[in-house]
Amino acid sequence: MTCTYLSDGEQAKITLPNGGKVTLSQANGYRATVDDLLLGAQCKIAETKDGGADSTSMDPADGTLVVSDQTSKNVVTITNVFNAKPTKAGGDDGNILSKTGAAVTWLVVAAAFCLAVGAGIMITLKTRRGHDDEDGAAHQA
Repeated sequence: MTCTYLSDGEQAKITLPNGGKVTLSQANGYRATVDDLLLGAQCKIAETKDGGADSTSMDPADGTLVVSDQTSKNVVTITNVFNAKPTKAGGDDGNILSKTGAAVTWLVVAAAFCLAVGAGIMITLKTRRGHDDEDGAAHQA
């Protein structure tokens, strides 16, 4: 931030605290106030560290203001926009979301195989018992 004022027909630089540098952070609510500026002083605000923002805008657009006794006019708003970017997680298969749960396909296939084998054994036993009963009846007659 730099500020000047008209003195004897020429623009004079105003000495600002910390050389006019302010840091906006969560701790200060992303707000900064510079007090004790002369009425009519012209100030230019610039965004020097946008934190990697995808876009930055200011209101007023050129970041310039003239200090007024109407304090609501003594504001420059800087907006940094950060677009959310999906992060790659999970495996190397290109999926963004992580895989969760267990791989149970092989378990289902194995269970189906066991049921089929069990059913085959039951049918075979039933068929053999039927033949054994017929053979036994023939021997008794």
